[in-house]
Amino acid sequence: MNRLLKTILASLLLMLLAAAPAAAQLGFQQQDYPAKTSWGMYALPGGDSSMAVLTMTFEDGWHTYSAEPTGVGKPTTVQATIEPGGMELAAVFPPGVSKPDTFDPSKTANIYDGVMRVFLPIPPDAPESGSINAQVELLFCSDTKCLPARMEIPFRPKTFSPDDLAKAELQPWWPEFLEAFGEEPVEPGGQWGFSPKPYTESLEVTSLGAALFFGLIAGLLLNLMPCVLPVISLKVSALLGSGGEPEQRRREIRTHGIFFAAGVLSWFGALAVILWKTGIAWGGIFQQPEVVAGLAIFVFVMGLSLLGLFDLPVIDLKFDSKVRSHKAQAYFTGLLATLLATPCSGPFLGGVLAWALQQPPGHIAAVFLAVGLGMSSPYLAMSVFPGVATWLPRPGAWVQHVERVVGFFLLGTVLYLINILPPAEVMPALFVMWLAVPAGWLWGLAGPGVSTGARWGLRLAGLGLLGLTLLWFYAPERESFMWTAYNPVTFEERLGREAMFVDFTADWCPTCKVIEATVLTPENLTQWREEYGVRFVQVDLSEQNPEGEELLFSLGSRSLPVAAFFPAGDDWNKPVVLRDLFTEEQVETILESYNN
Repeated sequence: MNRLLKTILASLLLMLLAAAPAAAQLGFQQQDYPAKTSWGMYALPGGDSSMAVLTMTFEDGWHTYSAEPTGVGKPTTVQATIEPGGMELAAVFPPGVSKPDTFDPSKTANIYDGVMRVFLPIPPDAPESGSINAQVELLFCSDTKCLPARMEIPFRPKTFSPDDLAKAELQPWWPEFLEAFGEEPVEPGGQWGFSPKPYTESLEVTSLGAALFFGLIAGLLLNLMPCVLPVISLKVSALLGSGGEPEQRRREIRTHGIFFAAGVLSWFGALAVILWKTGIAWGGIFQQPEVVAGLAIFVFVMGLSLLGLFDLPVIDLKFDSKVRSHKAQAYFTGLLATLLATPCSGPFLGGVLAWALQQPPGHIAAVFLAVGLGMSSPYLAMSVFPGVATWLPRPGAWVQHVERVVGFFLLGTVLYLINILPPAEVMPALFVMWLAVPAGWLWGLAGPGVSTGARWGLRLAGLGLLGLTLLWFYAPERESFMWTAYNPVTFEERLGREAMFVDFTADWCPTCKVIEATVLTPENLTQWREEYGVRFVQVDLSEQNPEGEELLFSLGSRSLPVAAFFPAGDDWNKPVVLRDLFTEEQVETILESYNN
């Protein structure tokens, strides 16, 4: 009996071993390898050729090496042919992401992490139909092991003809393909063919003179926008800090206003160069978590200074601050105040930027300086008419309470900046802020009565502590059921077939949030959808979103807030554009006019 049982078990084992290779060939790539594969067929620009795209999505914690040999790991290879006939296809690979190798951190490897796409352009002389046989060899790796794989991945599309295929240039991976193919991305806004129709057409900018005029007004009104509240706080603190006789106060106000305005203009000049060189939209620098986190940390330290915890070099807003150079203090305060105002967009600014950022560099610089001049004009006016000093209350013990209020506003700004950070970046930023407190305290100990050596030792210790934490940090949405997330493919399919209202928003745009809370409320959206049958689409630009920015630029806009209504029917390419601040009545008027 025991011998019979052993014989049966041995037979079963042999059967399993014999079946293992067949099982591997049939289902290993789908079930056992840590990745899933899919195919797609797309029409290339020009309408006379197509391309197959093989997408491999890795499970969490797994990656593979790029096709370019780096001396680390096994390069990924793809051999593909069209059958029947055996026509070979040239595989085009993205460059991959450069990271220290998991098993040898001293070496750098190019890897595909998350998703790998292989682009297979179809030759012009290929048959109209057939199948693609792709043989992929790669090395699946995790943090603890690597698994070599050789996968047969067939694909039989309905046709190779570009007719009736989705357009490749509308896919989210199109910039990745252009980079892999060694071409520059298509100029944003060039493919849609829209003829935008602004709601307030009489206020549109069409010349340099109009741009300069409206830029001055937009800059002046920027002082009244909600995110510029810290700017007002900084100015109030400086003006109230002016002491002495009336003549001395007038002199201090004149000097402060001039150098504060110089700081404002310097930032707008630098911003013009940044936006011209990079092509990003107004406020786009706040898509960079490093910028947001660095600013949040700096404003946090300034707020603690106003609460009396320590003194800051150059920029210290306390009224009794003993700074060596009031001119430098005013200049850097102007820089900081304008940087805090950058996410805002007030009336007239959207049209000005939409025109300016498509002009030559000289025009861009002139318009941005005009906006800066408009924003700094109240402070320049105080410099020209310093008699305003006689209207201000004289400093006294009461000003310490004002300091605390200003510090309170600055800490509120910190909360706003932390809120627009990606969730993964919040905790590191909070940790740096935590260590910024002892760093500032060490600096504050280096005050009067401390020897030169001890003073510099304390300051270097504070700077070193903050520097190390910053080095560590930099080293390595509100959604609603009625909003449809923007997708360029489905958006194109719906153009002309149904009415769509598209809202461009970002977590770093407080004006956008105000509009969403007062105009584009869930109640209004629900009512408009039921009454007018309109689809509401939202484009989130909180982080880099090339497809969303492309649609924004194609509407003739370069800043937020922006909304556009795309009517159904033959006028689909003439969307009505709402810029900056708009009202519930304006949206209602647009929807009603196209519903009749």
